[in-house]
Amino acid sequence: MRLLALIFFATLMLPAQAQQQSLPRAEPASPKKPGYFCDDEAPGWECPSLQELLSATEPGGVLELPRGRYRQCLVIDRPVTLRGNGSLLFDTLCHRKAAIVQMAGPTVIEDIECTIGRFQQSARGCLRLERGQSGDVTLRRVHFRDSRNGVMGGDPSMRVVIEDSRFEGLGRTHGLYIFNAKELVVRRSRFVSGRNEGHEIKTEAARVVIEDSLLDNRGSVDSRLIDAYVGGELIIRRSVFRKDGNSSNWEMIGYRREPHRGSHPVNSIVIEASVFFCSTKALPLGGALPDSVRIERTRFVGDCQNVEHLH
Repeated sequence: MRLLALIFFATLMLPAQAQQQSLPRAEPASPKKPGYFCDDEAPGWECPSLQELLSATEPGGVLELPRGRYRQCLVIDRPVTLRGNGSLLFDTLCHRKAAIVQMAGPTVIEDIECTIGRFQQSARGCLRLERGQSGDVTLRRVHFRDSRNGVMGGDPSMRVVIEDSRFEGLGRTHGLYIFNAKELVVRRSRFVSGRNEGHEIKTEAARVVIEDSLLDNRGSVDSRLIDAYVGGELIIRRSVFRKDGNSSNWEMIGYRREPHRGSHPVNSIVIEASVFFCSTKALPLGGALPDSVRIERTRFVGDCQNVEHLH
């Protein structure tokens, strides 16, 4: 009787066991980060391929990214407007250079955050502008942080425009390192906490315009706030410069410190309606004096050195 009972019980259990075995076993997936549609670090939530999305975009068109955390890089090989919608690109390089490599333009990049913190080698950062490539570059509302550099590169025909953006914790190869470009324009942007003795802005551009912006090295070890290393036109309007004792260089602005690297036909400095906050004997301007200097409605606060030489 006991044997019959066991056989009867086993017969009753078979359908349930068979049903359980026929169902696919669900693998647990890591949840995506809140606020993102995709996340390359979350199994089951991976983002689409950036390069494939670009390949499907017509030259001169708009590439709208699903807001996500992309552990990917991108080579821009056509004129395009790239709208990140708040996406993050992190810890991946194309051509061993940058998260985004611009090979053709004009290029517009909007609403993207980038960090390449895991790569410690020099000259690797968020955006690389290749020499010899035509097309202007415009950055709007980007946040480049915690990398060896934010933007590096340039071409004599290129105009680089940066608006409403933040560059933070960048260094060794500088926040911006713009080679021999036609013009660099920075508007309503912030350069803060440069590190590893890098400059916030290092530029060879023939004309540089800084408007309504903040360059602030407090809490970091940077070098110069601006280094216009072969001269050119430097125009600063309605901006704030702060330098404290952590810097490895007292100069807030360096001008024509490397004349052996080139020259420009026009060499002048105009500073209007701005404020320089100095500490530890900061020098507002160092290097060779330009052909002309005009400073209007500008205040020098703190221990600023040699201000009388600028008037």
